[in-house]
Amino acid sequence: MNDILHSTKDYILNSKALEVFELSNTLPYTLQNAIVLRKEKYLSFFKRYKSYQYFELTLSDNIYNSFSYDWIDFEKSEVFAIEENTKSKQKIYNHKETLEIIKNNSPNWEKRQEILKSNLKKELKKKELDKYKSYSIEAKKIVFGTGFDASIDLFNIPLYSWGVYVSERFKNKCIQSKINDVGFGESKEDLGIVWKPKFPVIEFEKYNGR
Repeated sequence: MNDILHSTKDYILNSKALEVFELSNTLPYTLQNAIVLRKEKYLSFFKRYKSYQYFELTLSDNIYNSFSYDWIDFEKSEVFAIEENTKSKQKIYNHKETLEIIKNNSPNWEKRQEILKSNLKKELKKKELDKYKSYSIEAKKIVFGTGFDASIDLFNIPLYSWGVYVSERFKNKCIQSKINDVGFGESKEDLGIVWKPKFPVIEFEKYNGR
């Protein structure tokens, strides 16, 4: 069994991987027990489920409340709202703008789906769709400003990246503890071609005078 399992939750991990988190300075998280079942062979011919003790670890950050948003210098970053019909871009200057777009997207998206499923002629359908703008968020580059907290060992940037970002300290602890099913990349170039579009370029300004 792997030390960290793929899950729709943040992390499903065993006690060895949990110890790395406990010895690190991560964002606040909640923890609860989890039982993992795996079908295994016994007596060479038969299979049965064997249970393993794991833990479900969920970081407390979300799209409305994340420490990482306060670190972002949106002026220097390249974060855009892309209009679905025209593919036109508008720069986003703060996280509140992103939240406002998400708020307005929901009713517009439902209305657009109704129109797309309707029997309206193509030209009329396009005209109706133009009344209900829908946007997606694209982050090409994230610049962390002078307020970045370098003492944090692990964090996410919800909405702007699929990545999980860790410090060199956290990486070394994982390697020393021989945590399996974990890979590290120092830049987008270390990612596979499928994943590159999901990750922005990350840059850091000098922080704390260093």
